[in-house]
Amino acid sequence: MAMNMNKLTEKAQEAIVAAQRLAEDRHHTQLEPEHLLYALVAQEDGVVPAILERLEIQPRTLLEGLEPTGDPRRCSSISLRSARRTSRAMPMPIPSASS
Repeated sequence: MAMNMNKLTEKAQEAIVAAQRLAEDRHHTQLEPEHLLYALVAQEDGVVPAILERLEIQPRTLLEGLEPTGDPRRCSSISLRSARRTSRAMPMPIPSASS
């Protein structure tokens, strides 16, 4: 079953694409929850940075401590797949960044 990106908010769609790009940029073969967390915290005008700031946590400080893990082997958007942990966090299949 493919994820219907139209059911997600624009910011959620942007976060998924940013997480995929982050994984690809770091040559990770799987999309991990850490990639999505990093993308959500780094998102300009997003709800996550706003909540963090209300909690008096600077998003930039948190980003410094986040380093998405994964297989360091090179990958492409075609070979990028969702890790099991990501599937549990977001039970719908994640579309490729080129979709």
